Amino acid sequence: MSIFVSMQSDDRLIIRFDYTEDRVKKIRSILGRSWNQKERHWTIPFQHESVKIILVIP
Repeated sequence: MSIFVSMQSDDRLIIRFDYTEDRVKKIRSILGRSWNQKERHWTIPFQHESVKIILVIP
């Protein structure tokens, strides 16, 4: 199961992945995260702390 990361803007990343409770829990721990229901992806701030969290998502 892969995690796909792409740039949304200079300060936001788009995160897509197959659903698991653990992955969603980790994403929800990121301040400033947002779920886009229509496009079915998360966006997170492009910051060092956010990237550290997504790097350890199983």
